[in-house]
Amino acid sequence: MLRCSLLLPAVLTVCYGQGLDADLAVNEPAMGQFGEDFGGDFGNGGFGKVGQSIGLVDAEHSLGPMDFQPDFAAHNFMGFPAEPSMNSIDSSAGNFIDFPSQNSMDFSSSSMNNMNPELEGSFPNAEISFPKSVFDDIDIFNISQPNEWIAGLDKIDEQVKRTLELAAQEREKFDKDMKEEYNEFFKFIGKYQKTYEDSEAIFGRFENIRNAMDQIKAENEELGEQVFGLTPLSDLSDDEFIHDYTGLFQHKQPLNISLASEDDLTIVLPQSNHGTANETVRKEGKQQAATRTRPSAQVPKQFDYRKKGAVGPVAHQRGCGACYAFAVAAQVEGAVAAKTGKVVPLSPQELISCTTNANGNDGCNGGYLDLALKYVKEEGLSAAKSSPFVSSRGRIPQCQVGRKVGKIKNYKQIPKRREDLMQRFLYNQGPLSVTIDARQLRHYKHGVLRPRKPAGGWQINHAVTIVGYGEEEVPFWIVKNSWGTEWGEKGFFRLLRGQNSLAIGQESYVAFV
Repeated sequence: MLRCSLLLPAVLTVCYGQGLDADLAVNEPAMGQFGEDFGGDFGNGGFGKVGQSIGLVDAEHSLGPMDFQPDFAAHNFMGFPAEPSMNSIDSSAGNFIDFPSQNSMDFSSSSMNNMNPELEGSFPNAEISFPKSVFDDIDIFNISQPNEWIAGLDKIDEQVKRTLELAAQEREKFDKDMKEEYNEFFKFIGKYQKTYEDSEAIFGRFENIRNAMDQIKAENEELGEQVFGLTPLSDLSDDEFIHDYTGLFQHKQPLNISLASEDDLTIVLPQSNHGTANETVRKEGKQQAATRTRPSAQVPKQFDYRKKGAVGPVAHQRGCGACYAFAVAAQVEGAVAAKTGKVVPLSPQELISCTTNANGNDGCNGGYLDLALKYVKEEGLSAAKSSPFVSSRGRIPQCQVGRKVGKIKNYKQIPKRREDLMQRFLYNQGPLSVTIDARQLRHYKHGVLRPRKPAGGWQINHAVTIVGYGEEEVPFWIVKNSWGTEWGEKGFFRLLRGQNSLAIGQESYVAFV
């Protein structure tokens, strides 16, 4: 049996074998719990084969330097006090190791593909946590030997290096008026580990980046603040973005779905300032059984399920237009965690594979939120490790399920544009799955988004999960997306609340566990 060592704060070195055994400089039992709970799909792939080998996700799409922290661990976007160190939490409670940001991981795409033969070619840009700052001040037009500089870059995939070499070669074709934009494009390739096949692809993606930069500048000037910037999705065309990174269907005729009302409100997760995140959830879960009364219409000024330990890792659709599956999986895992005190990432892949055709959804070409919820109510949902996400680039395997760990008793639609009720159901029942118009989100970086309503009105095309709310000059929702952790605020975004922003109040669902 090969052994593995974790040296902090240096590089994490991993050895592979037929078993997993780790000499850790931190809580060794926690690593075992980490590997077990996130075995199949930590951010869309995760630790792939515990007990045989370790497989990591596509780094371009999901993991960054801080991404081995569960997303609920210590996000502090609104100035909330930091949560306790994950190192201090008992691993037997289902918690995990906090990997400091200075640690980096070096996994080649060839190694990752070898470890996951059934997913051949699924990890094209799999270098994890390389030092992105190397691209901050680079000027490709002032480097006389760019290929030598590129060859010397550490922890960058060879395919990415070839793309950088190709981009450097093509730089001479641009006049001085375009040098600044092209240099930003070169940085973009390096920072987000992009791979392009040839010169034609280079020019096409550069044109998309130029358009994105113009749009970003105009929108930031209109808002008077820097909310937008280049993101991993900024090199996509409009059609690619909608097809590959949204994927919501809407019913032409209203369905016979029960509407939620105040009668459905019950206390599930009262506020508490004591104990660790999961301890708090478990204790309050026990308390609510004896205090199951309709709560007051008053709710706290701010609330965040991440700080309650009830939000799993951010996933990445990776070119699969199945937002409906990711939104519902995130909603149900959060609702279950709020009740049980343990986050078990659930399988969007099961929803993609098992609701296609017969249930009206169309895999990576789109689907309905309510049909995904209907499936979970009737069938339950497996853990992500039992049915890991493999539908990157639209591949749809046959329906395969494991032990059902995500179950709901019912789901209901909240009346349209009742953001006051949405807030109460969120606080008292758990995360909400909602539909939105995602067109203004592609270049979102940080801050509270205050979107302008387009001249043609909202076009609902995407599904996401509301996990909290707060107020910072203006009231906002805290929303979990499925575009990886390098997008937005580590995969989340904040959205102006109370004005039906992005049509967020048009179609929202609460799940009852």
